[in-house]
Amino acid sequence: MNRFEQTYQTLLSEEQGGWGGTFYGQRLLDWQRRLDEFSRSGDLPGPPAEILELGCGNGLAAYLLARKGYRVHGVDLSPTAVAWAEERFEAEGLIGHFRTADVASMPFYGDGSFGAVVDGNCLHYLVGADRARCLAEVDRVLVPGGIFVVSSMVAPLLSQSPSRSYDETTFILSESGYAPRCMPPESHLVEEIAKAGLTIIKTIGSKNSWRCHLWLLAKKGSDGTGTPPAEAVDSDDAVRKNHAR
Repeated sequence: MNRFEQTYQTLLSEEQGGWGGTFYGQRLLDWQRRLDEFSRSGDLPGPPAEILELGCGNGLAAYLLARKGYRVHGVDLSPTAVAWAEERFEAEGLIGHFRTADVASMPFYGDGSFGAVVDGNCLHYLVGADRARCLAEVDRVLVPGGIFVVSSMVAPLLSQSPSRSYDETTFILSESGYAPRCMPPESHLVEEIAKAGLTIIKTIGSKNSWRCHLWLLAKKGSDGTGTPPAEAVDSDDAVRKNHAR
């Protein structure tokens, strides 16, 4: 049983709302605020565009987007999370399509299937070659001009803890009770995404008491190819109670 499946089984048995446990409500509000912002700014395609959530869990971003009228899809390693998402959508009369699968290999989706792909706090759980494989898949399944929304932990680590250790060479954060997470500096994450052929169009930084977080929007070229990364256009260094994955 993978760590994510084990966690979702525990969350479900404890009748929590989703990933993050007692912080799930705050995660939902944070995501709603950002998705509303990206919709108002015109960064997201309008509904009923097809949108894929990576690491969808029980459907956090997918749920919010479905309520806006989008056609949503989700992929997660946890069968429990996927079943939970399906039950949640059925109970609320929403339509969503979910798969238990690896976000680094999604051959069941055709090229140019989605107007947007959303990182459901999943990318920072990918380590090693899986990161480049996932980003290549994102580029492949996006339509020309499609948007990639990233929500990821980034370096530096702001405080130390006996249960937490960070390798500045590999960028791997090891923490008791969690799968290893990749927490690169913002510049490194931007470079990874640009190498996948996507253009960075906006970044928004924040931090909580112990780590930094980055919202990032990237775009696939309108001709289906990438262009050099754009300079960050937005930054928010305000301390937030941000408890994303």
